[in-house]
Amino acid sequence: MAPLSRQGGDSMLLATNFIGGMVPAGGAVVIERSRACLSGGAMVHTFEKFGAYRDVGPETGSDVLACLVAESAEGLAVLSQDGRYRFVNPAGCRLFDAILVELLGTPSAFDLGVLDGESWSVVQDGLPSTSGTREMEYSGHAVSLRGELMYTVRFRSLEQTRRQERKLAAFVRTAASIAGERRLGAVLDTLADEVRAATGMATCAVVLFDEHTHAATYAGKSGLPGDYIQRSEQCRRNGVSLLTRRAYETGWTSFGHRQEILNDPMFAPMHDIVESEDWDTYVAVPLIVRDHTIGALAGFHAAGSSPTPDDIRFLTAMADHAAASVDNARLLARLQNQAAREERYRLARDMHDSVTQALFSLSLHAQAAEFMISEDPCADVRAELGEVRTLAQSALQEMRTLIMHRRPAALRADGLTTALRKQAAEVSAGTGLDIQVECRVEPDGLDEHLEEDLFRMAGEALHNVVKHAKATSVRVRLSRGEDDPSVLILDIVDDGIGFDQHTVGRRQFGLTTMAERVAAHGGTFAVVSSAGGSGTAVRARLPGALPDWSWSSEIWEVA
Repeated sequence: MAPLSRQGGDSMLLATNFIGGMVPAGGAVVIERSRACLSGGAMVHTFEKFGAYRDVGPETGSDVLACLVAESAEGLAVLSQDGRYRFVNPAGCRLFDAILVELLGTPSAFDLGVLDGESWSVVQDGLPSTSGTREMEYSGHAVSLRGELMYTVRFRSLEQTRRQERKLAAFVRTAASIAGERRLGAVLDTLADEVRAATGMATCAVVLFDEHTHAATYAGKSGLPGDYIQRSEQCRRNGVSLLTRRAYETGWTSFGHRQEILNDPMFAPMHDIVESEDWDTYVAVPLIVRDHTIGALAGFHAAGSSPTPDDIRFLTAMADHAAASVDNARLLARLQNQAAREERYRLARDMHDSVTQALFSLSLHAQAAEFMISEDPCADVRAELGEVRTLAQSALQEMRTLIMHRRPAALRADGLTTALRKQAAEVSAGTGLDIQVECRVEPDGLDEHLEEDLFRMAGEALHNVVKHAKATSVRVRLSRGEDDPSVLILDIVDDGIGFDQHTVGRRQFGLTTMAERVAAHGGTFAVVSSAGGSGTAVRARLPGALPDWSWSSEIWEVA
């Protein structure tokens, strides 16, 4: 017999020799063989159906069973009467970390006395390997092959079985977390922790990409060094095609390796981290929901622990969990925003139909009463009525402004920059404020909810200036971030009297509302002010809101 190797064809030949002549005609067997291939750097698992065999003869039947033996994920072995290996299939060779010729004729560690065909036993495999001695779970029974007593044994790594149990438990716990936790960040952090615990991965992250700007956000993470995300962004700016983005753009699982990172100068910001960590293979699995890719589940495996096909299947299942969680959270947010907008529009209609009309009527009656009272005896009364009319007109103007803010028709019709100009012009016309609107970016394609919240934030800030600041001029500025062009920044700065931020008083509600609007989109809100005439500056910073294009520089003066 020619020397046998790791190749499946030789194993199948030996399996055929053992099985040949033992398959009765009339059997029905269907074979599906898994096949792995590379496409665009991603391993793709497909299945080739070899067909159903009916009324097969002995020769064809033995080939069919030999194929099943060769493709089995479990270790399969045939032992002689004295417990020596006569045959081991490819999966068994992999478990023993040996080639077939190294096993043939050697004593097995299996206890032949417990092979009853039903129960499973545990044994140390007793074979040297790079990972040391391992525990095997095995079962089998005695058979007569060509008149000779032999034993067939099924066996598998107990560690692999435990890993499967950990993966199942992680899957179930993650499902429970999705059902019971409404905070998306907490769900995805838990998912990343569970993936690491089940697979032994060194790191895990859930990376989401904005559907308009394609900017990346690490929505869930586990095991990442503190500045990993910033360094990854620096690599992207250097021109690196990150595997998470590749998985997102292609919809394929992507693989990378430690040495590829260390050999690429564009990965320089990551070199010292990778060198100091026990990382090896990097894998990124796409997050797909409703036939759209929204991100990737990615991470490093520890050195010496490359992902197996079973690991990839588990990561794909967990990626489906993550994608469903993100989709549900986004759907809930859209429904909440829609309900809030509809309620604001209803309030605007109600205020216009009731309160505004009542204030207008009050103002007219006060003015009529002034004309009806004689001049000298009722001067005090006339003065009081004049004050009532002034207050009514002021309240009427403020109510109209609030209605405009609640139902921004200009925003829907003209976009954010034009709506900001119209808003500033209306406030300026009613108050005499010198308002300068500067737009250094034309934010086309912004999320409509983000546009509306920025518009309302600007309106609230201008309202605060009119009510409290005693300012003469205001500057509204829309721009990109200096260090990151995907960041959108809105600044409103006045030259008023300022205020003590520790005692904001009536301004607190407005400032809190603005901060909440910005935080809802993953942004940050800041206020800089102090009493004594230094003015006030408010800033909203929205990472990932802008694409890397459509830059302009325009300034409008509003008299």
